[in-house]
Amino acid sequence: MLYWTTTSLIALETFAENVIDLTHGRTGVVSGPFVTQVATSLGYPVYILAILGIFKIPGAITLVVPGFLRLKEWAYAGIVFELSGAAASHAAFVKEL
Repeated sequence: MLYWTTTSLIALETFAENVIDLTHGRTGVVSGPFVTQVATSLGYPVYILAILGIFKIPGAITLVVPGFLRLKEWAYAGIVFELSGAAASHAAFVKEL
């Protein structure tokens, strides 16, 4: 039960990030800077959002589909790499948006 609860939350968060990345929405639910502003302020090109958004779709789906254990490991690894890279980018470029 705990496994599926945490897995569902991680998959939902990954899918929500995907939608925000692909639509270039805001970082908050209704307010906050647009993700394009955040990406460019960190020194990344805007097209990185499309690349990340597209790769998050199969990752989120893989987490909730039963089976495919090896693929789930890679999906979790990709999410960890993406989130740790985001944290490192924000830590390296601390400035007000």
